[in-house]
Amino acid sequence: MVWIVSICVELIFEKGNEVRFLSHLDVARAMERAVRRAKLPVAYSRGYNPRPKLAFASPLPLGVCGSAERAALALSRPMAAREVFAALAPCMPPGLRLKDVVALPNGRKPAYHLLDRADYVVSFPAPLDPPLGQRVAELLARPTLPVARRKGQGWKTVDIRRYIISARATSDTELELTLACGPGGHASPIEVLRALEAYSDDQPMPRIVRTRLYRRAG
Repeated sequence: MVWIVSICVELIFEKGNEVRFLSHLDVARAMERAVRRAKLPVAYSRGYNPRPKLAFASPLPLGVCGSAERAALALSRPMAAREVFAALAPCMPPGLRLKDVVALPNGRKPAYHLLDRADYVVSFPAPLDPPLGQRVAELLARPTLPVARRKGQGWKTVDIRRYIISARATSDTELELTLACGPGGHASPIEVLRALEAYSDDQPMPRIVRTRLYRRAG
């Protein structure tokens, strides 16, 4: 659905480490409460249960932080981006920090469905054995990488190898990932860590931060 409103702004915000296990639905609710507290002239959906027109670019996997998350907010009347920031920033809940507000042209919701790349940084508390660089090289050498995903009441197998755009150990304890996302198929950073045998359910989760969401050039 295309939003035609007086103005649409994009909220750039951070989901911090202290709220990394907050679900996407809980984040959305917290943002809606912040918007109401800020008394912004928000545009609402029609129907029996009107909701603020607030759309998120891409849900974060549970346990993953985000340093530059994106959400579009429709307003019922024009308002400068700096004024939106000044009103909303003090109303954000702990762990969610507003970093910027950008006015979007033509009053239209951004085409978030076209975003197909996500960058992540994974930080481990200590070096791994075998070393992280060796694990990454062995993973990238594999032609396929089947993983099991829950689907309804059952499971399905998905080959995520083609969704790993790049993986690089920048040190003994840090990993950079670029993964496909969106309707064309995706891999989650947690699936990649399991494939690297660098994380399992009985271990503390390393710090994972999504640093960027974007569209492949061309």
